Amino acid sequence: MSAKETGRIRVSAKQLDEFWLHEQAHSPTPLGSRIGALPLGVWGDDARYNRSGQKIVLITVNCLLHESARTELKRYPLVTIREHSVQTITTGMLHDRSSDAGDHACLTLKAWNGRIFLAYLDHCLNHQLESNQASGRHDPELVLATVATRSLLLWFCEQEGAHKRYLTEEQARTIHRHGIQYLQYAEALSQHASGNNLLRWKVLPKHHDSRLIL
Repeated sequence: MSAKETGRIRVSAKQLDEFWLHEQAHSPTPLGSRIGALPLGVWGDDARYNRSGQKIVLITVNCLLHESARTELKRYPLVTIREHSVQTITTGMLHDRSSDAGDHACLTLKAWNGRIFLAYLDHCLNHQLESNQASGRHDPELVLATVATRSLLLWFCEQEGAHKRYLTEEQARTIHRHGIQYLQYAEALSQHASGNNLLRWKVLPKHHDSRLIL
């Protein structure tokens, strides 16, 4: 076992000082913890645990400043909760029949798959937009969808290109700008669809929380 694989949290006084000085200088709402305290994070996600597709939700805790070695755990389980979910994906599940909004196609992608599909969607929308411009056709919905998708794509790109722990002032402003622009365009798409009796572009309640985070 190497020196980095002791199974213990390894955070130096220098790392703690750097973290809290950065937090004090840049956080609009200080965390309130005393300087020198070890910052912890809480994270959760669901996963299938059998072939029938049943899921559990796992809540874990991790040390934000600890650099885990290859063979060490990065997060430590706190609690698991059994989740009731759909067992198998079928083509019928690509339609939303759960509300009074009507039956329309929808697709939910998470994490890495969502980012990959978003880049593909951005390419398709821009290709169609260029085709429309060449033929003199103006489609407000396509324009809004294109700029909304590009804003969200730039939001992801800026985050992935930044330092994994500390953002510069410019990076923070840029990420915030792209995020707010996406929320504004998403809202405009919903209003456009509602005004034209189109069953598309639902307003998601969690956008409100995203605005607070951004």
